[in-house]
Amino acid sequence: MIKIGVIGLGNIGFAHAQRVHSIRGVELAAGADLREEILQKFEDNFGKPGYKEYNKIIENEDIDGVIIALPNFLHAKVAIEALKSGKHVLVEKPPALNYRETKRMVEEASRSGRVLLLGMVNRFYEPVKDVKRVIESGKLGKPYYGRTYWLRTSGIPGWGSWFTMRDKAGSGPVFDIGVHMLDMILWSLHYPKPKAVAAYSWSIFGPEKRGLSNWGTIIPQGAFDVEDGAVALLHLKGISIMMEVSWAGYEEEGKHIFEVLCSRGGIKADLRRGIVEERSGKLSKRRTVIRRYRRQDILLREDRHFVRCIKGLEEPITTPDEILTLQRILDGIIEAADKGDIVRF
Repeated sequence: MIKIGVIGLGNIGFAHAQRVHSIRGVELAAGADLREEILQKFEDNFGKPGYKEYNKIIENEDIDGVIIALPNFLHAKVAIEALKSGKHVLVEKPPALNYRETKRMVEEASRSGRVLLLGMVNRFYEPVKDVKRVIESGKLGKPYYGRTYWLRTSGIPGWGSWFTMRDKAGSGPVFDIGVHMLDMILWSLHYPKPKAVAAYSWSIFGPEKRGLSNWGTIIPQGAFDVEDGAVALLHLKGISIMMEVSWAGYEEEGKHIFEVLCSRGGIKADLRRGIVEERSGKLSKRRTVIRRYRRQDILLREDRHFVRCIKGLEEPITTPDEILTLQRILDGIIEAADKGDIVRF
């Protein structure tokens, strides 16, 4: 039986624990978190030990793999420790705070021969897989431009906590939700190599404590020194992509879309509504096909995939090169926005 430990039992970590607990042939072995009330909730729900010291999970030789759902600044540190101890690792997004940390993590996975899976959960969502299949089929011709949006109106998580502190989060919505939007569109295009990026970011609502969400814990005495919105234009090999993300603003409510334009058609996924819109035919008289999908438990699919990877039945859906490229682009967006100039890779 495969045994899994979960390190970090906040919203997403606890959700992972619930899914792992439901998978046949898998044991949720233990959880770790600093908060006593969360550990008590974990033990009450699953009947498994909860620890304040995450090393008790890492050092447990009976545990095969760990899911790391900690603040961003701890991703690389804990993942590397787990890999060195012989554990397989699923680490939540973003990979780490920067490319240097991510590279160390990827290199340790290679040295240890253990699985390193990045939590790009939307790859398991049918509309995303639909877009990838259609583009790969070649029926729409050559992709030349993509755009992706995730726009929230009141979605700032955990004001004053690590979420809104740059030294602990890396950035605001670029690292939080932009990472998902970039990965979906890049994955559908086989991760073309980046050449340059221009970006602009703003911080308007967060400093005034406007646009707060119910996600995370608000710490009134904390800080907000990240962006609350950004736009980036990426130049990659063979294609350009525009990304726009925001935690708060007077946006169209919940806009959550990515789209790829090709030489003989275009395809768009509306992730909030579960709709894929495919366009083709003559420019003056195009044909539109709409496919609708029900919402699936994509986190459960991801955790099942992690287990199959541990068993050697599947290869990780996120490759080392993709993980490194994604982090390099994230870093480039933040650098370009800070400098107010183009960053070349």
